[in-house]
Amino acid sequence: MAPSLPPASQLASSSLASKKVAIVGAGPGGLAAAMLLAHAGAKVTVYEKASQPGGRSAFMEIDGFRFDTGPTFFSLPRDPSGDFHTLRLRS
Repeated sequence: MAPSLPPASQLASSSLASKKVAIVGAGPGGLAAAMLLAHAGAKVTVYEKASQPGGRSAFMEIDGFRFDTGPTFFSLPRDPSGDFHTLRLRS
């Protein structure tokens, strides 16, 4: 089982408040890490080699049809809804 995230109050009071953080990759993991670190007060920069974010959940469009370019969220090892609660994006 994946570890759970600390409460938002603990993240906000962490020692990350004055840190600069670089995230390599704008896939689901990189974006989630960037959101959590920014929520904790870090100044976050995300670097992505592709022209759009998405990583394993990206897609390409050809002749009006959309194709996944990697595994879908069904392959995630846990339910990410707790992350949204931590970020207070969902009550």
